[in-house]
Amino acid sequence: MAERAKVERRKIGPSPKAVEERAEEQIHAHVEEEVDQLSGSISLLRLVCVQLVCGAAVLLGLWIVPYWMGGLSIVFQPVETLRICVATAFPIVSFSFSMLRLQPDICPVWWAAFRGFLGLPIGILVASFLATVFGAPLSYESAIRTLHWGALVSTLTVVPVAAIAGGSWPIWHRLFAATKPNGALELALCLPAHGAAIGSWVGAWPMPLDWGRPWQEWPVCCTYGAVGGYLLSVLVSLFWNAINVRHSTKEARRKAK
Repeated sequence: MAERAKVERRKIGPSPKAVEERAEEQIHAHVEEEVDQLSGSISLLRLVCVQLVCGAAVLLGLWIVPYWMGGLSIVFQPVETLRICVATAFPIVSFSFSMLRLQPDICPVWWAAFRGFLGLPIGILVASFLATVFGAPLSYESAIRTLHWGALVSTLTVVPVAAIAGGSWPIWHRLFAATKPNGALELALCLPAHGAAIGSWVGAWPMPLDWGRPWQEWPVCCTYGAVGGYLLSVLVSLFWNAINVRHSTKEARRKAK
């Protein structure tokens, strides 16, 4: 009887739940393999160029272009300055990281850049909501400032990942929930994003102090903190990737001997 029952189970096959779980595991393994192949195929020089171009675009949009367009300043004209900064930095960031997209054979550059465009409003909503939860003012004028600040934060954090990974949930979870980047590419996405978020939080500390300075107004301090944290994290990721490449080269030479 026992042998007959085993034969019947073999004829019936695995349950639908087991088939579904196996399919999900295969999809996740396929995505992991694509990420590993992409990280291995991207040269450090190419990644450095993309990060430096994006960092320069943020600096250009926040200080140089507004000043050229009429002496604007983030301290005295935060909305106008942030609008110019996002208009300058967003297309450069989206297109630059689109060059590092997953599955380049089937995903053209324009589609990856479009995914970055779709990620921008999602990041704006998330950043604005979190800023409000952490104490951003709720007046109409402050809400406009919050949305513009959220656009900058979204450009620095969400847009690069959206352009590269699209809707790949394992990558999003690994970067923003687990904080376990896999390879040089994911490190270049994870560190600057967290640096911008932490910098925004640190930048908010002087705001409640009664010094009466114009740069204490929302969201000037948080903008400085976000950009400073982003740029510092870019440098850290570049340095860390350079160390890893050097270590890997030494290991390869040692094994070759």
